[in-house]
Amino acid sequence: MGSSYFITYGGNRLTFPGATGSVAWKAPTYTYRTLWETTTPFKNSYSITLSDSIFNYDEYIVYGSAVRTGQIGIDVSNRYVVVPNKINLGGAYYAGKWDSGSTFILLNGTELWLSGTSGYVQSSYFIGQGNNTTAWAQGTYTGRLNDVHPYKIVGVKEVK
Repeated sequence: MGSSYFITYGGNRLTFPGATGSVAWKAPTYTYRTLWETTTPFKNSYSITLSDSIFNYDEYIVYGSAVRTGQIGIDVSNRYVVVPNKINLGGAYYAGKWDSGSTFILLNGTELWLSGTSGYVQSSYFIGQGNNTTAWAQGTYTGRLNDVHPYKIVGVKEVK
């Protein structure tokens, strides 16, 4: 029998019979394309048109922002897997303290629906713990500057 290569991890030994070198893994590479962008993100309930079908991509990234009291602002990016030939629900989303001066711990964002080259920015929402209390807080709104809204969508495709 020829030589072999092995890896020991946590007391377990994984052997590769006949191997003489190291085990290699090649990280995937991706291409990125901006599909939609706006300079006025703080509104709700409007349709958008993508520059290419979302179904031509493996994933998409939604970039979002919000203006909050007591801090400069919030900027997020959320990455989603594309579900082919279905309506894809995603959006700009943030979880954490509302702003530097409050004790609100909230999930906050704006719903986004995508299918083909069509999209719709729906309502903003927040859910979580109220200010200076353990009481539940929730709500849906339209066009508030302090809710996280999408301002850019980027398609992600793995290079095979």
